[in-house]
Amino acid sequence: MKLRNAIWIDKYLVGGFNRLLNLMVRATGWVLRPDHRLDKPFRTIAICKFKGMGSIIQAGPMIQTLKKNYPESNIIFITTPGNRRILELIPEVDEIVTLNDSGFFSLLFGAPLTIWKLMRRRIGLYIDLEIYSNFSSSVAAMSCARNRVGFYLRSEHYKMGLYTHMMFYNVNIPIRETYLQMARILPLKEEVPHLPALQENTQKLRPEFLNLFASLQNYVVINCNASDLREERKWPLEHFKETILQLRREKNLPVILIGAASEKSYVDRLHAQFPSDSGVFNLSGKTNLDELIHLIRHAQLMLTNDTGPMHIAFATSTPTLALFGPCSPEQYGKFPGTFSLYHQVYCSPCVHEFLIPPCKGNNICMKKISVSEVIEKTNAILENRIQPEEAKDLKMVMERSNGYLPGLVKRQKNENIN
Repeated sequence: MKLRNAIWIDKYLVGGFNRLLNLMVRATGWVLRPDHRLDKPFRTIAICKFKGMGSIIQAGPMIQTLKKNYPESNIIFITTPGNRRILELIPEVDEIVTLNDSGFFSLLFGAPLTIWKLMRRRIGLYIDLEIYSNFSSSVAAMSCARNRVGFYLRSEHYKMGLYTHMMFYNVNIPIRETYLQMARILPLKEEVPHLPALQENTQKLRPEFLNLFASLQNYVVINCNASDLREERKWPLEHFKETILQLRREKNLPVILIGAASEKSYVDRLHAQFPSDSGVFNLSGKTNLDELIHLIRHAQLMLTNDTGPMHIAFATSTPTLALFGPCSPEQYGKFPGTFSLYHQVYCSPCVHEFLIPPCKGNNICMKKISVSEVIEKTNAILENRIQPEEAKDLKMVMERSNGYLPGLVKRQKNENIN
């Protein structure tokens, strides 16, 4: 389904349906008076994130924390088929429920079956990690989970019927801490702050991949892509070309271009700029997820836009130079071994403020990152001349104080806002 069509359907059709659904949920709650207390064990906990492999990796600390505190609970993750394999690498996830979103009709006819599956699980706690999606809010409400937790940005309080608890989505703190704040609504005894250690299944590494890998030493991985959700995160292709030329000339390191099958044509355009250079390899669309993780894990350096493979590099502790613009590195990019380049123009970061960015794709925030500064920092990383940036310790301003968890709004009997 085209992105603009999906946005229109979600905003107008599903949004209108949600307002009616909200009234029904509130009326049902008024009659049944369900108990929304969270100080009790849960047989089943559901987490939903349809889009964003990187966001799923960043949710790892929350997932691990939930399993640590509720080891007997069955943790279900609701997502789309493309994210299944990454979730299979997170052992704390007990069950994966997928919903095909490849087209409008596959979504329309697949949603009722998915909702029925969730209703049968009798979910005690449902955590929705989507921010904008009206569709995701619908699934949460119709799952009939007793406690449903979602994000709010501003005053979208009509969702307070669809959700029983809502957490403020703060764009100024690391996203993994934002997700952890969702878990902190529970009486936790222990937290797991680190990303899951993604470990590829070596049995899924194919012979043709292993033969190529055996011939590579001290290589650099370059990811010039960004998902169609936010294409304005792309650094210009000609900048990547100039960077590769200088890397090959100055360091003579093999360069491996990566990308999903859907991104192959875009990566092909970059690879076509090096017709006679056998040291530039194009593996876009040619690796499965386990091979991609293996490739990133053993790289000397990964140069990447802010997108899914960047988060794999974070989870494998690969030295990474991440290029930011529409998103802030303070929110997504502070990890051991991570370096970033970011020029905060007036409208940046804009990703969580607009569905369609103010620049309409003229991403000056990315264009302002020069080839010379990328090369300078790349050389410094490869030569171990600089130290990674430190993440801010924000836990003290995020913890529970006097029984109140900052950012939480909950709907209970005789209570609307804390």
